[in-house]
Amino acid sequence: MMLLIGRKRKALKRINSFTLVELLLVVVILGIFIGFSVPSFRKTYLNLSSNNTARNIAFLMRYAQARAIAERANYKLNFDSGNKRCWLEKESVETPGLFEKVYSRLARDIILPRDIKVEAGLNPVNFYPDGKIDSAKIYIICNNDIKFTISTQGQIGHVEISDSKK
Repeated sequence: MMLLIGRKRKALKRINSFTLVELLLVVVILGIFIGFSVPSFRKTYLNLSSNNTARNIAFLMRYAQARAIAERANYKLNFDSGNKRCWLEKESVETPGLFEKVYSRLARDIILPRDIKVEAGLNPVNFYPDGKIDSAKIYIICNNDIKFTISTQGQIGHVEISDSKK
């Protein structure tokens, strides 16, 4: 009887465990699935990143327009494609013609992600106290493909984001 119980335990042990070959096969299959899904995740990440960049720049432009009207001051949005950033400046009250960088919770510098470039047809974009904006087109470029265009209409001061090059 004791010998029979020992054999059953050994048989159960073999049934409940995996062999090294089975484990390696599962790891290889998972590796193949991950290998196929990584490019898809990268493309999704770049699309989300370019979308976020376009929305942040448009928000900063709308903020600059609102502050220019409220404070009766000139504002400008600068782009530095070499350092991949953009920032907002306000004309000094004491020294007209001299612009100072705006520091606030809503008007922070925008630092562009590594794979995204911004091309501004007009640099800087000016915002006036009467609500007008310089007419400009700003392109958000990802992998040498224009993903978004931010355009302004000078007389009515409208900021618009579109999904492709206009």
